[in-house]
Amino acid sequence: MKYNFVSLLTLAAASALHAGTPAKSPVPPVLPPEEPSFGRVTLGGKFAEDLQSGYLDTVLGLSTGDAHAFFLNLRGTMDDSNQEIFNAGLGFRYLLEDPGVILGANVFYDHINSAAGNNFDQLGFGAEVLSKWVDARFNYYMPQSDAKSVGSYTEETGSRTTFGSRRRSGNRIVRDVIETVETTRFNLVEVALEGWNAEVGFLVPGLEKYLELRLFAGAYGYNNPIGGDFEGFKARAEARINRYITLDLEYWDDANLVGGNLVGGFRVSHPFDLGALLTGKNPFRTGPASTELPSSRSLKSRMDEMVIRSHRVYTTSGQPEPSGTSSNSSVTGQQTVGSVAPPPPPPPPQSGGGKGEEQEG
Repeated sequence: MKYNFVSLLTLAAASALHAGTPAKSPVPPVLPPEEPSFGRVTLGGKFAEDLQSGYLDTVLGLSTGDAHAFFLNLRGTMDDSNQEIFNAGLGFRYLLEDPGVILGANVFYDHINSAAGNNFDQLGFGAEVLSKWVDARFNYYMPQSDAKSVGSYTEETGSRTTFGSRRRSGNRIVRDVIETVETTRFNLVEVALEGWNAEVGFLVPGLEKYLELRLFAGAYGYNNPIGGDFEGFKARAEARINRYITLDLEYWDDANLVGGNLVGGFRVSHPFDLGALLTGKNPFRTGPASTELPSSRSLKSRMDEMVIRSHRVYTTSGQPEPSGTSSNSSVTGQQTVGSVAPPPPPPPPQSGGGKGEEQEG
């Protein structure tokens, strides 16, 4: 191949121009943040005036896809009143990208070992609607156990009456006294309450760039077969301050249901991948970047949120019920009902009644 002088000069100048320029390293492609898989574990606590509890809640995916999730929800709770609660539920959620709504339904088996040492079982059914701005929930609870005894006590009442015919004892007229003691036994029972609760709430606008603050209002109604029913208003504030920690504050009209009118709580939640655990990998996978703002959280990331419901089996004790009465009577003494005149005293002895001696003249 032949080159003329001008071509060679041009090639030499180009080589000299680029000789001192270092070669550029290839720019790595920008990868999207890792999409979290389905599953979550939550450690939390609730604190009221008369009741404190801690719980561990897990949401485990059984069948998941881009727009649906069928999951198992397991939960265990310990109370400071020696109550133990276990919950196992199946849930289904379906994501509608347009209009941006998650529709969900669940069924639960709830078991409690109450503070009185009784075991109660119940079935629970729930429905939920989740979105960025509005959430709504409804839950129904059906106890499967009858009333259980929590102890008994007895009360005694006594009465005294006279009995039999009158008879003389010395200078008194008496009758026997009969004392009767009546013993009544009272049973105390504990029952689980059938009922429902519901709430609807919204994300407070203007704060979503810093935290997710949702305010809820709702109502509840529980049928008490051994006393007055529980019906009233409930409210809840939920503050998700970052992707791990959520704080709660609840208000209930009936303090007896939850240990106080006000109930505070916290939740520490972390992604948990059951599939990774089964394959020997780290189940606490890495989700979106830690700089994620609450306002940038996708609706899909809520598919494995903890189910909000009353996991406790509500129980109550009613008024004591009499279960039987027995009586015992015995003669305990005599009662004077009259008197008789004492017999007349004997006559006094007579003096000077003998003959004197005859005098001599």
